[in-house]
Amino acid sequence: MQDRIRIRSVEVLSDEWAVLKKTVFDYRRNDGAWETQIRQTYDRGDGAVILPYDRERGTVLLVRQFRYAAYVTNLQMSFSQASWLRVIQMLPLPFCFISITNAAYIGLPKRESNQVAGLINFARNIGGSVLIAITNAQVTTRSLWHQHAEWLTFHNNLSTPHPWESGPWSWLVDGRPILLWNPQKLTDAAGEQVVRYILMVGTPVLWFAFAPATLWLLWRIVARRDPAALTVAVAIAAGWGTWFINLDRTMFIFYMAPVVPFFVLAVVLVLQDVLGRDVHADGGVEGAGDDAAVFRRQVGLGVVCGYVAVVAATFVFFWPVLTGQPLSHIEWMHRMWFPSWF
Repeated sequence: MQDRIRIRSVEVLSDEWAVLKKTVFDYRRNDGAWETQIRQTYDRGDGAVILPYDRERGTVLLVRQFRYAAYVTNLQMSFSQASWLRVIQMLPLPFCFISITNAAYIGLPKRESNQVAGLINFARNIGGSVLIAITNAQVTTRSLWHQHAEWLTFHNNLSTPHPWESGPWSWLVDGRPILLWNPQKLTDAAGEQVVRYILMVGTPVLWFAFAPATLWLLWRIVARRDPAALTVAVAIAAGWGTWFINLDRTMFIFYMAPVVPFFVLAVVLVLQDVLGRDVHADGGVEGAGDDAAVFRRQVGLGVVCGYVAVVAATFVFFWPVLTGQPLSHIEWMHRMWFPSWF
């Protein structure tokens, strides 16, 4: 291992109680490449654990000691609350054990009573696990709600201006995607400018369909009472509409990431109507009307395939700015469709 580590610097950050060091070192990975890493180590010296035991009285000696780290840890629950949860957990156990034991022995000959021991133990363990799981769920659920409340408070009070912030309306048309990476002063072998750009931008021809597809969803809900359209619309309202509650806070386009699949489903429902129904699958009868319906479906299939092909081609076209591939300045400008993208 020593031939894979090269220490570059060691800095003592603190030595008040124990020694806290910051170490910068080079580490050789399995593929042979070297990378620089930074780690902090907290050295309290070597130690051993001793548990005093009184053999005559059959007891162990424990020391009650103040621990500052435990003191400052906020579990969002008092000791009395934790104790009552433990009491609630244990109260039903006798009733469970008595019922399980009685049920296991019903109709069993005395000479075979030993055979139910495994079943009883299994049922007891399952019962105990379920009650423990319920108690843990009560604790973690309270912590989860507290965490979400902290997030909501933070975001409602976040109003610091940012050069790449954007509002929910602009998200539907890729109005202000996020710039993730753009190293400067890059040139190729001939000295020409090279642009490497990673932009968090959605495939434009797909995203531009989000707004009309949402309107089409509303039409399907009102005119057809379509449950599929209603499900997608509810998801869009929850994942995108809720950002309109407070438009004064600082927001970014990636906030809508969880709802993007539902916008895509909205586009899919539109394409379903463009494609049309399968006449033969619906039990249609051969005739002039049937021929017109078949032709209608063929045209719809062509339009759907054409649109999907354009979306795929656009994604390939934007691949260099999604992955930071080297581009000339002209090639890069061809992919910057709007001034707000750079």
